[in-house]
Amino acid sequence: MEEREPEEGFSSQSVNAIVTEIKERGAFIGIILSNGSSFFILAEDFSNMDVAPLRSGTDAAIERRGSGMDVASLRSGTGLLTSDDMSDVLSMLTAGGRQSLTCSLEKPLSISAELLEKIEFLHNVSVTYKKAMDILSFAPTTAFLLKQKLLKRGFKSIFIGKAIEKLSEKKMIDDKKFAEGWVSLRMSKNPQAPVVLKAALMKKGVERQVAEEVLEGFTPGSSIYIEGFEKALSKQRKKTGRTLEKIRMSLLRKGYSISLINKYLGEVFYNAWHN
Repeated sequence: MEEREPEEGFSSQSVNAIVTEIKERGAFIGIILSNGSSFFILAEDFSNMDVAPLRSGTDAAIERRGSGMDVASLRSGTGLLTSDDMSDVLSMLTAGGRQSLTCSLEKPLSISAELLEKIEFLHNVSVTYKKAMDILSFAPTTAFLLKQKLLKRGFKSIFIGKAIEKLSEKKMIDDKKFAEGWVSLRMSKNPQAPVVLKAALMKKGVERQVAEEVLEGFTPGSSIYIEGFEKALSKQRKKTGRTLEKIRMSLLRKGYSISLINKYLGEVFYNAWHN
């Protein structure tokens, strides 16, 4: 799908637009106009669209792209392409796997400026959605960070919000799941105390309540808390040139209490002195 935004003001034309072709491209449905403009919207948005304003002749031929084979013909005696007709088009376009199919309209459809504006809006949502999917394919992230990345790429907030809403509904973006994975990775590579982990999660856009739920078992004195501290202490001791004071300051920055640090460092010092 081409990643572009329709020209501003296009949908404000007073004359009706003419649709000459409807095509399927993966998860998107393309709507091609007589002036060469094309809009791609998510198949789910296409199927939910109010298509009563779509005025046509009586015939629409469905052809398989490449072969030109006649698959079906839709006829509407009222001169309107109805919601049922469009559902049939969608079913045919999406049938048989993810093959690319094209609906070449024998008699072009005239659509109102109002409907064109809606199509334009959904196109922008789809372009934003596709870019969001590209970003997520590299690494999971939070809704907040995803929004920031999309804003930096020039996408508008209104379309970002709709795209993220769709991704959240499909569980393709889940702040709690992200937080659980992030904390697990952090504890295995660079253990920190819950207070520091919580602050880091909130900075990434995870809500306070969600962060607290994920870190519920990380209470001082718990086995996971002590294991994390001991791992952090061990990593510090293995570094060359690390004095006890440097180790103490590093562990403090990781959020561990001074009493716990002094207790362990006292034992380290005692053992080193007597061995």
